[in-house]
Amino acid sequence: MYGASLGAALPLIATVNTGRADNDGDGDGGGDDGHDGDGNSYSTDAAQRFAAFASGLNCSRRPELPLITGDNSINGGLRYDDEMSVAPAGVAQWTLQRAAKLRVIPLRTQPGAIPMTTIGAIATAEPESGTKWAIDFHLAMFFLIHTCGLDRAALSFKTVDVTTCNCCQPGNVYPAGSYCSNAGYSTGVVWGISPSQTSHIPEAVAHAQASGAGWYEDPRNHIGLDSVSIHYTRGNLTLQFGHSTPTFFAFHMEFLQWAMSGAIPSWNQVLPTLLARIRAEAHRAHVPLPAGYAQFAASDS
Repeated sequence: MYGASLGAALPLIATVNTGRADNDGDGDGGGDDGHDGDGNSYSTDAAQRFAAFASGLNCSRRPELPLITGDNSINGGLRYDDEMSVAPAGVAQWTLQRAAKLRVIPLRTQPGAIPMTTIGAIATAEPESGTKWAIDFHLAMFFLIHTCGLDRAALSFKTVDVTTCNCCQPGNVYPAGSYCSNAGYSTGVVWGISPSQTSHIPEAVAHAQASGAGWYEDPRNHIGLDSVSIHYTRGNLTLQFGHSTPTFFAFHMEFLQWAMSGAIPSWNQVLPTLLARIRAEAHRAHVPLPAGYAQFAASDS
């Protein structure tokens, strides 16, 4: 899709439409008519820009999956993440997928903790090769810096050494300030990102956390991928709002919107929308409420 090198990718991203997508609306799947109209994620500036960017890359949209998975043994039967880790190789796709993670409940009093987020993910059709990750990472940086207008100095990244080595084409000369230690091209040079903005964590810790900081793992199928987490700092708050892997990159729309505007909803502002959405899905599908519903309901405080 983009050619075999970053040189082929940069002319493409220079022509990407950076405006809003038209008619992206509220998304589907909430009320009895299939449209709950919550608009908590789909109609934000961040989500609109993401949809336009993905469409400009000629990626096809994957429909949003139900929030209820039917498997109470994993995350209380609720959608944990997007499905891009199992997307077919070589197929350009994007999605906006709502997800709710039970492990966030104990953190609900912390700044930035919300019970449901919408994940915008892109899997490009770039052939699986040593250069794909680097090209996709540059696309992600283009989106964040040029399309969303984020301050590059406020971005930071976490990874492990093995990830840094794997994300770029091997065998090339390492340029000073490069994001990838053996890349033939430099994120530092192209995007003005200082090496000090990347921190490394032990590989064992990354695998244990599986949060995207060095390692991403889907608990449903235990597919694991090397990963670089993407963070942003506004004032005294730093939040992880995305990650990049060898096959896709993704952002939480609510946290991206915060990075752009400084506004983020509270736990109790989002919780009623999550609970109503779960009830509506269960009613429509004629299934019991998932086990995780009671845990989120009890988190109201």
